[in-house]
Amino acid sequence: MNGLIWGLIVALIALGLSLIFGVMGIVNMAHGDLYMIGAVVTFYVVSLLGSFWLALLVAPLLMAIIAAPMERFVLRPYEGNPSLTMIATVGISYIIQTAALAVYGGIPRKSPIPGQ
Repeated sequence: MNGLIWGLIVALIALGLSLIFGVMGIVNMAHGDLYMIGAVVTFYVVSLLGSFWLALLVAPLLMAIIAAPMERFVLRPYEGNPSLTMIATVGISYIIQTAALAVYGGIPRKSPIPGQ
């Protein structure tokens, strides 16, 4: 079961990456980091409020609030130039990783079981 779940997670990330590249023509090197932010937000919402369904609503909304300005102000000026887009998204990736390490910490945490 664990292998199936991890396979579905990787498939979800890969589908998102291929959709972004196919539709927008952007190689987003920070795609996995944005997924990580969504997972951390989900963890905190479930931990603090105990509602998985609320986390399922809050995480995508927060990710849209984060990703929309990133696309508008960082990626759109480099539209049509894949090398500059990759450099910009690698920079965003470093920023996200450092911020997550500072806020969340480097210690793995067990996800709470929804409903308990």
